[in-house]
Amino acid sequence: MERIKINTGKIKDISTNITHNSNNIKEVKYRFDTVKGDIDYRILKRRNIQSRLDIASGSVYKIHQDLKQLGLFLEVASNKYDQTENLLEKMAKSKFPEGNYWELIKAVTGGISFYQGSKLNLKLGDLKFDFEEINGRTFLKLNGGNPRDYNKYRDLLIARFGGSPSLWKKSFFEQLLTKGIPLYDEENRFKFNNSSSYRMNMRRFGTNQLDNLSQYISRLGESKFKAFLKNTGDGIMSTFTDFNVFKYKSVTQGSSKMLGVVGTGITVFENFQEAYGENGLNKKQFAIDMSVDVVSGASATALGAAIGSLFFPPVGTVVGAGAVIVSNFVLNAKIIYGKSIVDITKNYFNNPEETKKEIKEDINKFVDSYNNTANEIGKKLNEIF
Repeated sequence: MERIKINTGKIKDISTNITHNSNNIKEVKYRFDTVKGDIDYRILKRRNIQSRLDIASGSVYKIHQDLKQLGLFLEVASNKYDQTENLLEKMAKSKFPEGNYWELIKAVTGGISFYQGSKLNLKLGDLKFDFEEINGRTFLKLNGGNPRDYNKYRDLLIARFGGSPSLWKKSFFEQLLTKGIPLYDEENRFKFNNSSSYRMNMRRFGTNQLDNLSQYISRLGESKFKAFLKNTGDGIMSTFTDFNVFKYKSVTQGSSKMLGVVGTGITVFENFQEAYGENGLNKKQFAIDMSVDVVSGASATALGAAIGSLFFPPVGTVVGAGAVIVSNFVLNAKIIYGKSIVDITKNYFNNPEETKKEIKEDINKFVDSYNNTANEIGKKLNEIF
């Protein structure tokens, strides 16, 4: 592994020498200016001698200033290098908690982050949207409203989903409060999805892609497989955008991303600890370990998003978060002779031959343990019969 090692003691000696030479040049300038001051003014006026000497004096002073700045820069830089090296050594020696309880805590953190980020906004003012399924058909209903408040909620619907007042007529609002609006028909989806009523409802509720409820509704007409793939892609992308916190106007989504930042930060720190040894940071190991963690985290998030898409909200969000927790824990729990699936994967990419040998040994251990257990059971049965 390539390693950068700077002898800061020598750098500081060079800085001192440069500063000393800078002071010498400053003294030269002072003497130069003294000599210039002793020259008769009538001579100075000839052939622009005064101006030329002033320029020379200014150039000498600039050299003094540049050397002074260079000396100061080297001194500050060497001090920063020492401070950073000391900090990295302290970080490498510090320890996070270990064991499956710690892995469970990290998995739960990931599940909460997923839940907060995926939770649909089902509120409209003081009312709440609900999804209902009746005979294979999905309905959207607005609970708790009064038809007499039509103008108030019409304006809220327009503000959230867009469209003109003619798209949100009073009769439609009353149906939304009572029977609900049909959005999807599982049994007759081809016929229903091509009907004018379906297309109109998609125009109403499914066109504002900045609204997460509108996004969800727009996918109801898609095949389950297509929705599964879309949610899988969204789940993977969410893992790579953890640090983009400030683009979220929603406090809920922003806080979910903050949890993502914390989780990602812990992952970076733990991998840094593993890759930092006596010779400094093993960059190859660090890159491999980070890649494995990112892929495993993305897979868990994608699985949660995909499974959650098979259920109506808010149940789907809860189920998806549970799937994220379980899959993250299964991937990272030390359940295979003190190692996790993620640990074995990291070891394999860092040292394939050694890992193959260890896997073979673990398999042999398992087979021996199984045979011993079977023999013990056989002996007990023989004693009984």
